[in-house]
Amino acid sequence: MKLYDKLIAKAIQQRTAPATVIKDVIRQKGYPVFENGLYNLNMGIIRNANRVANTFDDLIYIIYKMGTAEHAFEVCKTYEATADPGLDHLVNPTFPEAIRGGSAILAEGYYRGLWKVGFFHGRRALLPRTKVWVYRDKNKNNSLDLDPKTLQHIDAGILMHESYQGVETAGLVGRSSAGCQVPASKKDMEEIATIVTEAEKYYPNSGVSYAVLNESDFKFDIRNNPAV
Repeated sequence: MKLYDKLIAKAIQQRTAPATVIKDVIRQKGYPVFENGLYNLNMGIIRNANRVANTFDDLIYIIYKMGTAEHAFEVCKTYEATADPGLDHLVNPTFPEAIRGGSAILAEGYYRGLWKVGFFHGRRALLPRTKVWVYRDKNKNNSLDLDPKTLQHIDAGILMHESYQGVETAGLVGRSSAGCQVPASKKDMEEIATIVTEAEKYYPNSGVSYAVLNESDFKFDIRNNPAV
């Protein structure tokens, strides 16, 4: 079952909105939740418990308010994506750091002011403003290894950009990610860039923060949910 479906099932169980389910987990992790102001984005990704590489089985979320100061309403957007490198880069890394130490996998955590809008290969993308923690996976197989002993603090290389598959919605990750955050749909990436661009008008110097959450943080239990 996809993460989106699990999220909806949990919201139904709790008789609340999916945005509330996500914000509750963010608070439980001790990360900030922004609820004041328009386009004050709560942005992140939920990493699937599946450790087999090459699928868009993670879920980017953006929760924010839009409208007017007097009549604001909350929006919760979700996008199928990958938080992890594709099989091609895991098995045959091409970047010098990956060749030496293993492919980069963005570690769970909260990255304040991480993103700014820019361009990557001529297309709008989110570029990093701050350092991030990554695991290094050097086994060269299809299993994603998140070993804390391999953690490194790096200041470049992890972006959010569209897939390279040459289709509107990619089926497999392939070479689209060497550790970058990549939505499956090109239209989704364009929508994400548009939302962040709007946020930058309100908060021009702060960047957009990003939380990397794990599926296990949500304690999904859908066995007895009649809606699924």
